[in-house]
Amino acid sequence: MWWFWVAAVFVFLMIVGAMSGGSTPTNDSTSQEATTPIVNGEHLLGLTIDEVREEMGIPDDESTMDPTAQQLALGGTSTWTNQYTVSDHTIVLDFDMKSRQVTGFFIGTDEKDGITRDWKALLPLSGLSEDAQGYSIKPIGALKSPGFYTGVQATE
Repeated sequence: MWWFWVAAVFVFLMIVGAMSGGSTPTNDSTSQEATTPIVNGEHLLGLTIDEVREEMGIPDDESTMDPTAQQLALGGTSTWTNQYTVSDHTIVLDFDMKSRQVTGFFIGTDEKDGITRDWKALLPLSGLSEDAQGYSIKPIGALKSPGFYTGVQATE
C-alpha cells in the first residue's frame, strides 16, 4: 500500500511541474518595453543652470539655488548643486559657479528604500546613453549595501 502513496505524490508533482511551465520570469532591462525618459540628461548637460531653471523651474530647495555672498567669500569650491524631483526620482545637477555650465547629472532610483540592483534601468529614464561621447556614465553604489546602487551619474 505504501507504493500507492509514493506513486500518488509522484503524479501530483508531475502535474504541478507541468502547470508551472518550467520558466522563470526575468528582470532583464533588455526584455522590458521601451521607456519614456522623464528628463533628458544629455540635453541638460549642454545647458547653463539658468537655462535648466527656465525649462524645469525652481529647484526643490529655493533657498540653496545659488551660494550666498558669504559662501562665495569663503571660497574653496567652484561647483554648486541644484536638486529637482521628477516622477519620484531625485535629479541633482552640478554646475560651475563662474560659467554656470551644468557639469554633472545624477538620477536616483524611485525605490522606497532608495536602492536598486538594476542601475541600467535608470538610463532610459534619464535620457542618457552608455555609449555617448560627450560624457561618462557611472553607477553610484549604495554605501552599506554591496551590489546595490542609489542611482547613475553622468559627468562631462
